[in-house]
Amino acid sequence: MLLTRERWQSFVEGLARPIGVPYGSLGEMPGNKKWSRVAHTPCWATILLVLASAAIVMHPEVRETFISVWENYTSPNLEPSRWGRVKKLRKEAEINRDPQLLAWLSLLSRDPAERIRLSEEAIEKDSSLT
Repeated sequence: MLLTRERWQSFVEGLARPIGVPYGSLGEMPGNKKWSRVAHTPCWATILLVLASAAIVMHPEVRETFISVWENYTSPNLEPSRWGRVKKLRKEAEINRDPQLLAWLSLLSRDPAERIRLSEEAIEKDSSLT
């Protein structure tokens, strides 16, 4: 955030800089403003990069991907059981019957019957999980 703010401030100051005065010039400018010797990206290059970034985001396939991700991860019907990692954990729970893993899977489940079954099995194996 700090770097972005400083880059933006440098860009805006560069637009206010008199024409013909390079970024690296020393000395006082009108208005008692000193220009630093820090290397800067030219304004035209910054504008070109911002426009290219905007063009990439406006591409239909990129927008479709953003919309798809947004719909899948913000919908109220989000189903963790479809996640690949949860599927791996379920297979591991079937093999090991680890009570903490069963309790974790019961919290991730959206089905009330499965939730109760997993939590009861976890409590049965380790009563401290109540």
